[in-house]
Amino acid sequence: MDVAVRSLKSRLAAVEHYLPLAAEQAADDVEHVHQLRVWSRRAAAALKLYSELLPRRRARWLEKKLKRIRRAAGDARDGDVLIQRLAGDESQPGAATLLESVRQRRCEAQQPILHMHQRLIVGDRLARRTARLLKRARQRNIVSSELEPSFGDWAETRLDAAVTEFFDAVPSDLTDDEALHQFRIRAKQLRYVMELLAAAFPRSFRKQLYPQIAALQDKLGAVNDHRTAIAQIGRWIDEHQDEQVREYLQFRLA
Repeated sequence: MDVAVRSLKSRLAAVEHYLPLAAEQAADDVEHVHQLRVWSRRAAAALKLYSELLPRRRARWLEKKLKRIRRAAGDARDGDVLIQRLAGDESQPGAATLLESVRQRRCEAQQPILHMHQRLIVGDRLARRTARLLKRARQRNIVSSELEPSFGDWAETRLDAAVTEFFDAVPSDLTDDEALHQFRIRAKQLRYVMELLAAAFPRSFRKQLYPQIAALQDKLGAVNDHRTAIAQIGRWIDEHQDEQVREYLQFRLA
């Protein structure tokens, strides 16, 4: 299926583009790490959606590497977000001390990104593995094209499954943080599936339906960020002995 090859190629190319930037220029622009996390998720979603068309061993290798990249970028991104939240309060008693601690942890979180860059980009390992995967996918496409359903029919069944999982995850209790978290995950997965399958549906699919799911995911993301911040502040209150830091944290928690 040519659509699968094009989708995978573009998403894996984005990961290959942002990994060096996140490793070497993260201090210049926090968006490099953010985009690395986003595109590693999109690439992983494409691998999952098109898994039946791909050589299992090569796809599994990429899945593992994307998972490690996503985790490394996630830890670094969480640090960037916290620094942005705290930077405006730096003049308040206790805030500067806490901010310095967060910056130190953010520096430590950069190491896994540097490690992945060294292993995958230096020597073009990621590029070579991606090329082999796509080549094998094209070969399989040629052999099995006459037996496959049309992309439109195939896309409908995949979208139906993603939509069912999304609605099954709608929480009955909006105060249940874990249920909201799982709903956010399903919304994100549905969004990525819609991106990958958009070509099979009318223009209204992209112009009307997709923006609604994207907006919902953004709102759920904001809720999750707030929940994560509250949990982190609670941990800091337990950890820090500095009274000014504790008072500042109590202020932020209020």
